[in-house]
Amino acid sequence: RTTNPIRQRDPNDLLDEIEWVHAEYGLDSFKFCDATWNVNPEHVISFCQAKIERAIALPWECNVHAGLASQEMFHWMKQANCHQMNVGCESGSPRILKSIRKGISVESIVRVFDWAREAGLQRRSYFLIGHPGETEDDIRLTEKLVEEIQPEVFGVTILCPYPGGDLYRIFDHYYSGHQGC
Repeated sequence: RTTNPIRQRDPNDLLDEIEWVHAEYGLDSFKFCDATWNVNPEHVISFCQAKIERAIALPWECNVHAGLASQEMFHWMKQANCHQMNVGCESGSPRILKSIRKGISVESIVRVFDWAREAGLQRRSYFLIGHPGETEDDIRLTEKLVEEIQPEVFGVTILCPYPGGDLYRIFDHYYSGHQGC
């Protein structure tokens, strides 16, 4: 019995569905947007190996959690015609990363971008600005990280917490009396 509540689909079931959508609707690529896609790198490798064995040539991309990746995983992803990995880096500030409890470090982000580059994958990064208590120094650390990892695609979003969440309560404390983001 496992304590991991994440249910992972059998790679062959996924591939059956991908082949069906390709045949039925002319799918020419696909993307795994699931934040838990690589919670188990061995599962990702199994998917890639099955895709290769079945000679499914469709290109694809996926979101990757930097704290859960392996170098071998990127090798197999490239072999299975993955063209891009996307990482929610969020910040280049160790203090901010710790405060949001993302489970990643600046070092793990750099390592994942290095591994993906070595494997020949395009790399996309997502960052958030506007964290509670974020300073100009924190933003400069984020700029420094972007320069270090050199993603081919770079995105920045302004944090907007939702009512009921931890960050919303923190924002309410920092900015009481203001409406919205």
